Parts: sequence; C-alpha cells; structure tokens
Amino acid sequence: MKFFKYKQIARLNFFGGDDLNNGNANSYYATPIKSHYYNNEVNTKRYKFNLDSVLQSVQLSNYARLSLESVYFNNIHAWDEVAGTFGNITSFGPIILKMNNISGNNWDSCNGSNGNTILYSGYNTGNIQINPSPDVLYTFNIPNNFLRNGNIEFEVVYNMNVGIDLNLTDHRKILEYLNVSLVIYDVNEEELLLTGTPSVDYGRFGPLINMNNGRN
Repeated sequence: MKFFKYKQIARLNFFGGDDLNNGNANSYYATPIKSHYYNNEVNTKRYKFNLDSVLQSVQLSNYARLSLESVYFNNIHAWDEVAGTFGNITSFGPIILKMNNISGNNWDSCNGSNGNTILYSGYNTGNIQINPSPDVLYTFNIPNNFLRNGNIEFEVVYNMNVGIDLNLTDHRKILEYLNVSLVIYDVNEEELLLTGTPSVDYGRFGPLINMNNGRN
C-alpha cells in the first residue's frame, strides 16, 4: 500500500504591474499560430519576476511539484490616454499562459515538445480562474533547482484581431492586470508493508458516536 505525503513549500503571487519587463518594448513579440487567420501579428507578452534570496535558499526534493492555484488576465483593449478609458476589444478566442523551467514531457499541437510549457489556456470571463483540484489539475513536475534559478518568466499569448499588434504604447496598462498564483510542494511517496496482520473486517465498521454524550 502506498501513501503520499504532501508538504507545501511556498506560495508565489505575481502581479503584472511588478513585471521587470514592464516598459520594455522587446518583451512584445510574435508567436506563430497555425491558423488561417494569423498574419504574423505580435501576439505575445513576456513577463519576468525575480525571486528574493529567501526563496532561492529553499531546498526542493527531486519530487517537487508546481500547481497553478489561480490566474486572472484580460482580453486586450487599447488604452486611450486622452479619454482615460479602454477602447474596443482587439483580441478574441482563448488566452494561453506559458511558463519557463518546467520539467517533464509536455507537448502542444502548435509547438510540439519545444518552447515553454502551457500552464493554462482559457477565455477571459471577467473573473479570477481558480484551480478546483490543485493536487491533480494544472500540476507539473519541477527540478530541484527551480527556485535557485532566481527568476520566473511567463509568456501570455493572445489571438489578436487581424492587423492588430500587441504593443507597449496601447496595451501596457491592460497587461498590468495579470495575476498568477502558484503553489510549490514536495511529494514523498512511502510504501507501507503490512505482513502477518489480520484482514480488515469492514462489516464491523460503524459510526463512532456516543449518543449519551459521555453519561452512563
């Protein structure tokens, strides 16, 4: 019989406004999409965050895992600086969140086994997306030096309207609304060997309730 012990190591929260690439035009680029409607539009924003020395000193085992706890992002709207409002939506379809430095055999139909791993793909509903089963869904193996690398990078890929490029001038403000929460934990697998013990008589099981509340 095998038992799994889970030990939470860290919870990491990332906010788009703290992106080290905020204001860097080179963090906007095109990710090819195999679609009849894709015309080489710039459709990707790269985010970068540094981890402090406290997290970098955390020791992970060879069985460490990362789970996407929650994510929030917007559809793309251009910001009108004069009016102080967002314009019409200039993206459509699902939004893809990718992350660097995740180990394991991860594959997608667009890039195969190359490139960063897809953490999440979905539509913007206007609400934060919460993982209902973080021990099973959106969970990935990570190397034991994952935190020692000192930085985390995300890529967010949008389906842009034809002829519209994602860019620093128009879209910096809306992209700051990104919010990603990750949980890192270790998994220890132990095998319990029971020898020479009687079989469990499940017929004797019953509710453990004292109807007299301790009185005779």
